[in-house]
Amino acid sequence: MALSVKGLRKVYRKRGFFGVEHEVRTAAGVSFSLSRGETLGIVSESRSGKSTAARCCMRSIEPNGGRIALGDLILSVLSASEVRRQRKHIQMAFPEPFASHNPRQIVARVIAGGPVAHSVSRHTTLQKAREMVASVGLPGRAIDCYRNELSAGQRVGIARAPALEPDVLVVDETVIALDASVRAQILKLIKDIQSRQSLTILLVTDDLRVAAEICDRIVVIHPGKVVEAGEAFQSSPLPNMNTPVNCSPPCPADGASATDQQEP
Repeated sequence: MALSVKGLRKVYRKRGFFGVEHEVRTAAGVSFSLSRGETLGIVSESRSGKSTAARCCMRSIEPNGGRIALGDLILSVLSASEVRRQRKHIQMAFPEPFASHNPRQIVARVIAGGPVAHSVSRHTTLQKAREMVASVGLPGRAIDCYRNELSAGQRVGIARAPALEPDVLVVDETVIALDASVRAQILKLIKDIQSRQSLTILLVTDDLRVAAEICDRIVVIHPGKVVEAGEAFQSSPLPNMNTPVNCSPPCPADGASATDQQEP
């Protein structure tokens, strides 16, 4: 298995009026696994724990319990410093890509930041940045642009995450708020990068149709617990699913003539 999660738990404790403390369980015994090269979708309505579970897998949020294994590496028992050293093996494409980028850095530095932090030479990382910019369909000049000069946030975020050639890529709500034509192109782009780099993908979304477009299997979470799991579907929701997840119209087929409005 590329990624295995068993009994993942995350509890937030909040103190309310009169000093009364109460617990919010965003992950309550979540378990799933991904084979190498597979795409698994975690689907739920908003605030049901899907993003928390994904970020716990990366240890960017510390879980309260459970076992997280990245291949043969037990990620859940590592210290914070050891996790940072292993972070190159699991990367995330964020839902708000520009919010996670330094506005004072050009795209080349945004993409090359990860490899440089892991001691890859600057010459190699710059060449890799050029390759990644081209791989997501951006013009070569985009590499020298600042974020306020681009509207292609999703493409930059997707180019940044695989730059370290991770084993697992977590895609967190990357196509949220996009229209159907642009969404279809971004999903196709993710699949193309997965094919080229043999990536394992964990997709986080609240849209069942998006999951059906790209995933091999789907896990449905409703508040903090796995309530349904099965093969990806193409035309109807999973049987017996009682989660009010957003079901938007299906994406257009690959090769649709719509123009990507996210170009710089």
